[in-house]
Amino acid sequence: IMSGGLLLYLNPRRSKSTIIYEYSFPSISNMLSSWCQYEALKYVSFPAATLFKSFKLAPVMAMGKLLGNKEYPQYDYVVALVIGLGITMFMSGSEELEFGYDVHGEKASAAWTGVMLLGFFLFFDSFTSQWQSRMFQRHRDLSMIELMFAT
Repeated sequence: IMSGGLLLYLNPRRSKSTIIYEYSFPSISNMLSSWCQYEALKYVSFPAATLFKSFKLAPVMAMGKLLGNKEYPQYDYVVALVIGLGITMFMSGSEELEFGYDVHGEKASAAWTGVMLLGFFLFFDSFTSQWQSRMFQRHRDLSMIELMFAT
């Protein structure tokens, strides 16, 4: 009710060039990324999931290259690699942050399921942001408010 009222109040300009199905891709990927993120907590601890999400830079760069033909300087690739190595070293050196424990601190039966779900989370989350950037590049008349309510 509140979003509908806000939509009526803001009355964003409607994009004439955007095809309605284009909104479904970021909507579905956003929903899937949220589901994967929260479902992974059944298999890994919250600190482990939070650290895993810190590696978001590399998938976002890869998806930007794939969807948007974006170019990144070599420095950014080095930074993403160093962050990934740092997270890996920290996770392997700390016993309290192992992937084998769920959010309640109990031993999880399938830790690799949690790691896979976190990988899917990073994939879908990076897809969502890069697809929205792609929509803004292709449809200059698209407003941020319209995209927010559509996704």
